[in-house]
This record gives sequence, C-alpha cells and structure tokens, in this order.
Amino acid sequence: MPIQWQADTFSRVERSIAAVLMPAQVVIAGRSRAFAYLFGFATFSVAPDGFLGAATNQRELLGLVGEAKGELFVVMHDDMIERYGSALIEEIRQVKADAGVIVLACLEATIVTACSGGLAADAFIAEQNIGKGCLIPAIQAIRAGQTPHVDPLLHTIYSQDIRGRRDVKPREREILALVAAGLTNKQIAAELFIAETTTRDYVSELMQRFEAGNRAALAAVAVERGYGRAPVHNPASDPVIGGPSA
Repeated sequence: MPIQWQADTFSRVERSIAAVLMPAQVVIAGRSRAFAYLFGFATFSVAPDGFLGAATNQRELLGLVGEAKGELFVVMHDDMIERYGSALIEEIRQVKADAGVIVLACLEATIVTACSGGLAADAFIAEQNIGKGCLIPAIQAIRAGQTPHVDPLLHTIYSQDIRGRRDVKPREREILALVAAGLTNKQIAAELFIAETTTRDYVSELMQRFEAGNRAALAAVAVERGYGRAPVHNPASDPVIGGPSA
C-alpha cells in the first residue's frame, strides 16, 4: 500500500519548513544510504516540488547540484566532509556558485570548526536538532546574507563539552611548548624537573585529547593554539645509531 502524505498530517514545524523552503530546491547528502534516503524521504514529504534528490557519494551529489535550476540548498551530513574533505564544499560551488550549503554537524571536528569559523559552509545545524525547525533559521540566514549561521546548540556543545575537554592546564601548556620546540620526553622532564614517565603520560594524554597521531601533529596543535613556536630542529633529539632511543 503506497504511503500518501496529506497536508492535514503535517506538524507546525513541517508546515513552516515547507513555507520557507519554497520555491527553492534542496539536495540531501550523507555517506550513510539509510540517512540520505530517510532524510530525503522526509524532505519530500514536506516540499515534494522542491526535493531534487538524495546523494550518498561525491559523484551523485555534484550530479544533482548540476541539475538544479534557481535557488538551491544542499543539506549535507558531515560524514561526507569526513570522507571527501572540506574541498567538497568548494566543488559544490564550482558547479553552482550560489548554492547554499548547510552542514549537519555530528563530528567533534566539525563542531569545533563551525564555532571557530574554519569551514566555508553557509550554515551548521546540530544533527540532534533535526525535526525541531532548525532548517528555518538556517535558510533565512543564508537568504539574508548572514552567514555562516551556526545552530545555538552547537555553541552550547562546544562551550560546555568540547572546549572544556580541550582546555589545557598550566603544566600542560609547558609540555606543549617544549614538544613544539622539538624536545624529547627525557629533555622535557629535565627542563621541568619532573619524572620522564610523568612526561610520557602527559604527552600521551595530550596526543589522545587532540587526536594527534604523532609528536609532530601534537607540536602543530601547540603552535596553532599559541602554546609554542614553530618546531625547530634539535640535534640532541636525534636518535643515536645503535643506541637506545630517548
């Protein structure tokens, strides 16, 4: 039995989204086929005339964007950015320069860049806010040129959760500065008059906190956050051939 969508079954939020969206077109994109098509199905129920399609990969997404006529909004889950990189947003605009790009943020990296202005999307919406009318202010902000629009919930998540976990204590700042300077754990321990095992634990925890895969990546984080200068070569940190590593 086919599912039929009747106007009197729409909620107030759905009616509002439909009113704001029309007569624009919308494309849904997400690496998960279930997400893309279920969200696409819900979008079709709200604005069937404006729903252009759902994409699960880069080729499908850019193809749909190329078919758009007139005003277009691309609602893209951040798992697409994780897979294809932030350059995907620019590729969308190369196909259609005036496309409005709305990112559904779930990943911590996306939330951080959204709140710090590091990603070139037009709007960011918290994934858990879908179904609560969050598309309405995002679309209105894009049309008014007030971009990037960031869902207030993302700022709350960033300030109350992420930033708290990423804040560093004074001793950790010292560790980061010395890692950025290229010092080994042994040298850092001597500099700060702490045990080498303590230094190792600090460095390991900081690498995990900032998702740094190695010391060079952690040094880059330290420089980016202003805790150290650009890494410099330290001959004393070079491994001794045939000897134990520091």
